Amino acid sequence: MLLRSLAQSARIREKGVFRIYCHDLAERRLAQGFPLAEIAHALAIFQGVCRDVLARDPRAAAHWGPLERWLDVTFDFGMDAIEGVYEEYGASRAIVAPEPARDAAR
Repeated sequence: MLLRSLAQSARIREKGVFRIYCHDLAERRLAQGFPLAEIAHALAIFQGVCRDVLARDPRAAAHWGPLERWLDVTFDFGMDAIEGVYEEYGASRAIVAPEPARDAAR
């Protein structure tokens, strides 16, 4: 889903799509008890993988400067959304384990 939201952001030229997904992801991960540092590290790794893949693509070479800036700004927006969730809820909301999934067949 993270890659899908990044691709959609690029396709429609709207960074907000990725930012919204990162916000929703942060809310889910916070509720599951994941620390901010772990989410930030995972996002940084994903950004690095995206950079590596694009850097190896000969079609991207002619546009690397603007493409690199777009990628960096988009990931910055995503990280801002994640940090915002943790700042807003992290200290004031108790982290509760999610309820186990209920069997739909019952």
